[in-house]
Amino acid sequence: MSTGFSHVFLVWLLDYLRLWRNGERQVTIEDLLQPEILSKFIKREVASVRIDDGSGVSRGAGGTGTSRAPLWVTLRNGEELHLFVKTPTTSLLECAFFTLFRVYENEVNFYANHFAQLNVTLKKDDWDIGPRVHYSKNLGYGKFMIILEDPRFRRPSGAVFKTTLERPFSIDGGRTVIELLANMHAVYWNDAPKDVWHNCPRTGNSLGTTPPFLLFLAYSGMKKVDTEYGKHLNIYPDVRDAFFLGMRHYHELRAYWSSGKALTMCHGDAHMGNVFVDQTARKAGFIDFQCVAVEHCMRDVSYHLVNSVPAEELEAIEEGIIRQYLQALKEGLFRQGKGQYVVDVPDYEEAYFQYRLHAFWSLIAWVMCCGFAGVVMQDFAVRSLQRALDSCHRLNILDASVAENEKRTMGQCCQKTSKYGFQADLASPLLLNDIYDRLPIEARVLHIRLVGLKDIAAGSAYNGLSDAYVEMKVMPNDPVAGAQQQLSEVKPQTLNPTWMPPSRYQFILSKPDDARILISVYHFNYHDPKKSLPLGDGILKVKDVPTNQTLPQPIMVKLRSPETGKPVGEADVTVQLFSIEEASSSQEHIVYEFQRWQPIIEWGSTPAPGHLLPTDPGRYCSSNGQKFGETLEQAAPPVPEGWSVADYWHIVSTDTDPEGWEYSTVIESPYWYSKNDSSTYVVRRRKWFRSIRRTDAAGGSVDNPINGGRSNSISSGTTGAGGAGGAGASRRKRMFSNEKKK
Repeated sequence: MSTGFSHVFLVWLLDYLRLWRNGERQVTIEDLLQPEILSKFIKREVASVRIDDGSGVSRGAGGTGTSRAPLWVTLRNGEELHLFVKTPTTSLLECAFFTLFRVYENEVNFYANHFAQLNVTLKKDDWDIGPRVHYSKNLGYGKFMIILEDPRFRRPSGAVFKTTLERPFSIDGGRTVIELLANMHAVYWNDAPKDVWHNCPRTGNSLGTTPPFLLFLAYSGMKKVDTEYGKHLNIYPDVRDAFFLGMRHYHELRAYWSSGKALTMCHGDAHMGNVFVDQTARKAGFIDFQCVAVEHCMRDVSYHLVNSVPAEELEAIEEGIIRQYLQALKEGLFRQGKGQYVVDVPDYEEAYFQYRLHAFWSLIAWVMCCGFAGVVMQDFAVRSLQRALDSCHRLNILDASVAENEKRTMGQCCQKTSKYGFQADLASPLLLNDIYDRLPIEARVLHIRLVGLKDIAAGSAYNGLSDAYVEMKVMPNDPVAGAQQQLSEVKPQTLNPTWMPPSRYQFILSKPDDARILISVYHFNYHDPKKSLPLGDGILKVKDVPTNQTLPQPIMVKLRSPETGKPVGEADVTVQLFSIEEASSSQEHIVYEFQRWQPIIEWGSTPAPGHLLPTDPGRYCSSNGQKFGETLEQAAPPVPEGWSVADYWHIVSTDTDPEGWEYSTVIESPYWYSKNDSSTYVVRRRKWFRSIRRTDAAGGSVDNPINGGRSNSISSGTTGAGGAGGAGASRRKRMFSNEKKK
């Protein structure tokens, strides 16, 4: 794997150099020492400029991914300015690393587009988020320039920086770093900007939250941590297990972090080294907004405390700080005119659970930076890694739990939603031997195929789209077959989802004239699927389904809002009714095939150490995602005795892929995309279909009405008393007869 990755990285690096050459020339710190050049950037007439060598800030500071220097500037009017300049690092590999993950671009974008308005908003409440911005711009691929005020020279006494090795500040009057975070989070609560890092695989803004080649980075990073820092660290076995479990299922964990209503714009790197305190004004502020992102609000709180306080001291103070943060967040929402969102602020138990789970991000960040990238100086690396390890061990992130006896381990957060990525099991008449005799002669089997939805409501206030899935159930519960409820697969980030091939549903109706099918559309909630957001409901009356039809009939079902009753789109379905005997004469099997992409060898499904990973469950799996195998037959339902294959295994092309592939990040993901347009899509799947049909007792076969054979007419009439028992017994005898022709 390392050889393949090296090849891919080399190709990317050459492309990076090509783009780097085509951009504007990178202005260096040496260039800014010329007054006429600096004047153009800060729009002030500069008389002289020099590097403040006595400031204690080193040029090209190791471990930052940037070159930086403090400048002492004298203007022509005699005014003095103290500036702080950041440019890309002079190390080619470090620069490539920070460019690949769009770290430079993210910070420049924040300072250029969001900092000023955020600062104005917070200053109304006597807060100051950071130093004044004189210039911030991308100068090309891997090139940028940021010029800031140096807050250490603020009058009258200046600001003070401390390192990540010191305890958090507690400013007189209660304005702590945690309160500043709460006020910043309140500004962007339910309204985070769309151009900072966020977990949206369809845009480049996800590269910071979901890096490409993630497993390689994780394993390489931890290996380097072991070899270079291992003798200085206490790496707990449970934390190591949690790290590799979380990285194997990172995309599920990432989606879990990005779900729910407690999302806002976070600083993303709020350790003590990025905090300054204005001692006179009794204010705190932040620098280095390289990792600003849309995250759960507890991300910043957990990251700040885990990386700023030794674990043995943190345990005694963390509850009070978390409660202080929650209270400050609620007050901040009211000040921002967002009082209606106070109900979305988590209570302490939920906040503490998220605090524990987000401690895992601290470990990921330091392993990636210290291990793989090597962009942190050794003394910082050892102390920071050990704090993250200690806190993850103490907080027991492998078995994080929440109140109300609902146990949600990291593994469960990763895996509990995988069933939403597969077609639900169908209520096959073959499996209903116990109710078959009780079905009356007028009983019918309703087949529904979901083609798509049109103009549904938006489920996400963030991107105005929905992660839609459809639930269908029989109303009222059938007196013989009981409750019947089936789900479709999730179709992410769209208002007009399509299922190609159509998602299939099958219901047994003992009283078809009285039955209705409730079609409910939901916006999928990864945080808790049971709390998915209802988008619209529609009713399909079975008595309105045309009978005596040999082909499925298209129907558009109007959807209405469950809250207002207003129209909210349509469901495009096809329906067909069968008698019990007709429906029982044929069945359709579906099996998923999976492939994984690897560098050099690209797509395939050879077992590890080939394409598939040792943790991958298999190449094929059943339609409900429960049974895996290395061949189609191993994953498919068996062909019962007395049945034969009518239509052998074949694939069905989709509207975007003639080979039927759809793409995602991991096999267990509930989200599958029709186009391979993201570097994070490293697995793909497609459906294989076959149909089987029942052979009659004499050794012949029964036509297959469901899959294109002859269909008998279906009557909606009823029979007299006593007809159901005899007909049911006769059907059962034919269906399950295993006699062979002599």
